[in-house]
Amino acid sequence: MNTATRASDPLAATLSGVVPDGRFSDALARSLWALAQQQGLGLGIKDAEDGRYLLGNAALAGLLGCAPEQIAGSTDADWLEPSACALLRTADQTAMAQGQ
Repeated sequence: MNTATRASDPLAATLSGVVPDGRFSDALARSLWALAQQQGLGLGIKDAEDGRYLLGNAALAGLLGCAPEQIAGSTDADWLEPSACALLRTADQTAMAQGQ
């Protein structure tokens, strides 16, 4: 995918930064993203290091009470109670550990 296409496609730009080693194919990611969009499911992609959202869809934005553009760069702490954040961070870490 060329640079101009990546600039106009936030999902492609995010995926290129998150999964450069190819463990998660672009086609699979696009299929999951499209399914979540079609079903109205909230979906966000987080940075594994610091837990910041890299991208979030409209359904997630609706759950958080913001615009989709406001999700990138935020953390769960920006939207949720501390106890919920701790549970989500534990779940994130567990999922990442299982993927290794």
